[in-house]
Amino acid sequence: MTSPWHKVVDRNGVFHAESNDEHDIETEVEKLRRHLLLNEPLKVEMSPHIGRNPFVIPVLAEYMFESRSSIQVWKAIRTKLGERTRDYAHGEHVQDSMGIKMVQHTLKTLTSLDIFNQMRLVYFPLEIVNNVAVWTIADFKDCQHLLKTAESVLAHSLWVNVYPITDRKALFGYLTSGENLGNLFHIFEDAHIERQFVCDMQRSADIIYTTRYSIFDYPRIFNPQTCSWRYDQNDLLSDLEAHSTK
Repeated sequence: MTSPWHKVVDRNGVFHAESNDEHDIETEVEKLRRHLLLNEPLKVEMSPHIGRNPFVIPVLAEYMFESRSSIQVWKAIRTKLGERTRDYAHGEHVQDSMGIKMVQHTLKTLTSLDIFNQMRLVYFPLEIVNNVAVWTIADFKDCQHLLKTAESVLAHSLWVNVYPITDRKALFGYLTSGENLGNLFHIFEDAHIERQFVCDMQRSADIIYTTRYSIFDYPRIFNPQTCSWRYDQNDLLSDLEAHSTK
């Protein structure tokens, strides 16, 4: 959900929450309301192309944003997976020559399968000067409390991302000014905050301007035999906390 930037951000990039438009906020929150109150459960399925060729996952992970050669992609996959490479090749032992050909074939078909688009657009002016990004995992009294909180957070933020975890629990990511940060902490007082992370963009230039893509840990979280993801929230949170202290 996004505040109307043309109304709330001045020519110097300074955010003015008092200029927010109540009607615009209601329109944005209504989208979240319809999503949360939808009775039908969200159905998520694995692409049938990945089911036929799970090798797509490591190739995507090692090639995406890196523009590596097929040889470099294969070496990275072989190093990380070792003998487990055969699980991605329907149980067959994969020699280097065969592995390189598998990478080449997979890369050629990625675009036609409509599961890969090599494009990356990063826009940081609003983040790196006057504002701060915050992520909050919180439990709420009920769905209506969650929605009311989202409405209040948006009124004090440039943008808000809400990721529902359950009908009463969600991850909020929002960008706000230092002046409004206190108001947002006050808004969450009635909720149970499980985790909260604040990112100082000005002190994180190495992250903002890096050209190196962080490759997700597919050997740990993807099961090629069942073509499913291994999701352990506590495990992932532990990783997040470990990196946030560095």
